[in-house]
Amino acid sequence: MASTVTVKLVSVLPNPLLQSHMLDLVYCLSSLLSSHQVEVAIPCATALNFVISNLSATSEKEVMEALKEMETSFQIFGNIKDFAEGAKKIEYFEEMTLLLSTILWRWPPSRFPVCNDVILMKGLANIHTKTDSSTKLALLKLYTSIGIKISLCSPLQPKHFSLLSSIL
Repeated sequence: MASTVTVKLVSVLPNPLLQSHMLDLVYCLSSLLSSHQVEVAIPCATALNFVISNLSATSEKEVMEALKEMETSFQIFGNIKDFAEGAKKIEYFEEMTLLLSTILWRWPPSRFPVCNDVILMKGLANIHTKTDSSTKLALLKLYTSIGIKISLCSPLQPKHFSLLSSIL
């Protein structure tokens, strides 16, 4: 599949070469995140996570604007909610969660909609009780990327802290 090839491509190409095509990659990969085919969405999330993790300071603002324009965070919220309904593989949840974590860590203002989404936060709490350690690590990374802001976010605050302590 093309999305699997993209993952390999972004992981082996030198960073300066990737930087010149960063926006094209972000637009293409973001548009495929909500694909109903898990075999497409998972590699796109993996590749986009790699791209965002390796951003140069000069392209950061442009990429952030592209992610906003494509409503990438909202697509990921929807994907995580789909998983919570039991329709997707665990790898799907893990990759979406890791991508969301990377976005939230890099751009702190994007944290507020996440912790304000009560349905998403309840879904994450439910997923925690049913999963293995690799999924719990992805959840821990997500909660860590939300970080201290969680105390300002929602009435679910005590549950989040107890969830964090049970993961640790």
